[in-house]
Amino acid sequence: MDEKKLIVFYNNKTYDMTDFIKSHPGGNIIKNANNQNLIDIWKKFGVEFHIQNSTVMSILDKYVIPNTTIHEPFSNHNYINLSFK
Repeated sequence: MDEKKLIVFYNNKTYDMTDFIKSHPGGNIIKNANNQNLIDIWKKFGVEFHIQNSTVMSILDKYVIPNTTIHEPFSNHNYINLSFK
């Protein structure tokens, strides 16, 4: 059975966090971030300190999907227009 992909967005980059779900210190709460802007999620759950956390940033770096650019603002969370270079 294939696990659903956990794709998140941060700082104009796209990340596939699927492999990190089991390692996430906050447990499965990370699944709430699927197809969301991480800043919005971090603020919603009161963990906006993640924004300036070097450990969080280094974890994100491991899961970046290369050559993606977000073209649509996050005003509509149901549609994100990505390009792959």
